[in-house]
Amino acid sequence: MGLQPLSKRRTAACDHLLCRPLICVKCVVTLQLIHHKVLLIPIIRVCTSLSLSNPKTTMKRSGVYEEDSSAPKRDRQDADAGTPLPSRPKEHSPDSDEIKRKETLSWLTSASHAIKHANCSAQYLQGSSRWFLTSPHFTSWFGGRENALFCPGPPGCGKTVLASIVIDYLRATRKSKSTKIAFIFCEENSRQDQSASSLLAELLKQLVEEDASLPIGVRTLYGSRPEASELSKILRSVASRCGRVFVVVDAIDQCSNQVREELLDAIDHLRGESNTAFLVTSRKEPSIEKLFADYSRLDMQASDEDIGDYVDKEISTRLDWLEQSEFSQRIREVLVETANGIFLSARLCVELLSDRLTQEEAETELTFIKSLTRNGGVFRQLYARLVGTIDCAGARHRTWAHRLLAWVFHSKDPLTVAELQHALAIREGVEGLCKDRLVSVDKISTFCAGLVSVDCKSGLVYPVHKSAREYFAESPPSWMAGARLDLARACLAYLQLDRLAGGPAATLEQFERRLSEMPFLSYAANNWAGLALGFHEALLRPATAFLLDNALTASACQVMFSPQNFGGKYIMENYTIKHAPHGCHILAFFGLADLLGLVLGGIHGSWDIIDEKDPEGLTPLALASIHGRPEVVELLLKLEEVDPNSKDPYNETPLHHAVCNGNTSVVKTLLASERVDANYRGCEHGIPPFHFAIGGEDKALVRMMMDEFKHRIDFNAPDRARYTAMHKAAHCEDSDMMEILFELGNGYVDFNAKDIDGWTALHHARFYKSVAVQQFLYTQKDVFDVDVVAYCGWHSGLDTKITTGRYEQRRGKSPHPLVYYLQNKP
Repeated sequence: MGLQPLSKRRTAACDHLLCRPLICVKCVVTLQLIHHKVLLIPIIRVCTSLSLSNPKTTMKRSGVYEEDSSAPKRDRQDADAGTPLPSRPKEHSPDSDEIKRKETLSWLTSASHAIKHANCSAQYLQGSSRWFLTSPHFTSWFGGRENALFCPGPPGCGKTVLASIVIDYLRATRKSKSTKIAFIFCEENSRQDQSASSLLAELLKQLVEEDASLPIGVRTLYGSRPEASELSKILRSVASRCGRVFVVVDAIDQCSNQVREELLDAIDHLRGESNTAFLVTSRKEPSIEKLFADYSRLDMQASDEDIGDYVDKEISTRLDWLEQSEFSQRIREVLVETANGIFLSARLCVELLSDRLTQEEAETELTFIKSLTRNGGVFRQLYARLVGTIDCAGARHRTWAHRLLAWVFHSKDPLTVAELQHALAIREGVEGLCKDRLVSVDKISTFCAGLVSVDCKSGLVYPVHKSAREYFAESPPSWMAGARLDLARACLAYLQLDRLAGGPAATLEQFERRLSEMPFLSYAANNWAGLALGFHEALLRPATAFLLDNALTASACQVMFSPQNFGGKYIMENYTIKHAPHGCHILAFFGLADLLGLVLGGIHGSWDIIDEKDPEGLTPLALASIHGRPEVVELLLKLEEVDPNSKDPYNETPLHHAVCNGNTSVVKTLLASERVDANYRGCEHGIPPFHFAIGGEDKALVRMMMDEFKHRIDFNAPDRARYTAMHKAAHCEDSDMMEILFELGNGYVDFNAKDIDGWTALHHARFYKSVAVQQFLYTQKDVFDVDVVAYCGWHSGLDTKITTGRYEQRRGKSPHPLVYYLQNKP
């Protein structure tokens, strides 16, 4: 949905509604990430130390403390995602078991690939694709002689529909409930989560949803957000108990490279189970075909018979004026020949013909269709022709079609019919929304000459095919040049409707009613900024009117962090007109530096909230640092009203946030300003920013800080335990950080720095079982004090002296306090 409203990386210490998925164990609350949202979770006990990573570990990235096994367990909230769990029945009964089973399945994934399958099933003609189902490759796969079948095909040949045909065939021929069927549809532009863990969770859910009792491995997933590797392991366990398992994966080419790798890794492990059979479809791409070189292969291409049957059906229903059977037969022959095994070509040709009112007009289009040259790209020529038919339509028809196509093809995620209706009905400068201006559902598809399609089951409006989106991206019509600006104006106008002038909803019931009555509100609040990029001057007036109105910005923020999805009570209490982030926070959050500069200049630089803190104690500069907005940071640092070292409630500065999120460009911008304190010891434990770069093991960031800002950063600055950067590097699993310190720190880094107990980095490397670090330090032993080297036993050789266990004694004296604690903890 346009710009992601939340950073996916963590910040220095505590969580923030506009920021990061962290746990703050200093206070008595926890904020967690769910998709693009966060949740306030009460913690029963008052914590005693500050955590900088996740609920299971304490300061893992900085490498200071060990795993916090005493972290409070949460049975009502998810520690990783923050989604409220449904309430559970207290008494055990068959009904409660069923409720728990449904809750667990719902928890695994809320996505429903069954809707996509049902929509595709409705598109194919009964009896089609017999050539595929009777082919030797498919029958061998279905019969169990092959456990993997790869089905590549060109765009538009009907791969997704054929995948649905296979699913229906498997269901129709299934003879036992021990035979399981699962499927996923990969989509590049989808509202559903397309991560590897989500897709694997969908497969797991389908394999067990018929079982009266869920396997224990599945039950244990309730209340957690497992990684792909864990889901893969449970999938193998579940599959091994089934008689036969069929898995259909459609359009794996539309996954990102990382998701594809994780999926294939899970598939390869499942293929080890002799009872599991995979069928995978994809576009023909050499890089993907190599990945499936050991699969049985069946290239996909629609048969002439199937295309001819489709053309006959469409002619009989859409060209009802046609009476001459000879002309109908000629249309069939021309379209089948032109299609050349590609269903989409035939579909687009039918769209061209269906708008013609006489046989003479149809003859003209048929002549064009016969002239199509494959060298020039059939799709490109057909799309251009369809756009041309729209441009030749009446003025009102053309205007509506242009606006509708602009929304569909500029939206990253598909819009619902209701969202699109409201988006088209909004008018800039009009404070109300009249239902009389809502376009009917039927007109949405008829206006656009078949370039969009409406999914009746999900209510989503899609481009007719991925290739259509590619065409408009590569060859946009002239009228689409200013479309993004118009869409941004529409979003801002929607956010200023009189319905929102009173501020955010006061109760969850009011909020839910507002979303129901204003279906375009969520899209507008989350996407106006992404659409506004590059149009700051043209949008200055409507943007300023929105951003300087606290009631409107509070309403938008409430929607961005929707309480209906998580922890609503906190949002309802804190995102009020009085407490919600101001316009400056929103601009910094989205990174709209140009618009921010214009707004500030337009009110003569006297915007009194330029350095105010939001409900979570963050200034606009802190938000820009968290989300990696260097242009905004540079602009704000020029303003005297802005404190570059402002502290959040956890005593962290913007530099801490930028370092912890790995925002190298922002760190560079901040350090370039002499006003920024490069060594401020923030957090409860007095940790300098450079320590977080070391703990995060961000090699590029550490190198930049040491290369370019040696004169600004004190690399020996200690925290309250007297740990320096050397000690932090000794806690890392590999030696990269330590190697950089030695490479770039000569003359700047004290290699023999001691902590509060007199331990050096060498001691820490041995204590924390950092074998790789020890091995590297052994090669640099000449820089260490003689007594430390002797203490480690390195004077007699490396092989027997590198330790993988805890080092319990310090030069024959009393145990280190950490050792004493480990030996004597309750």
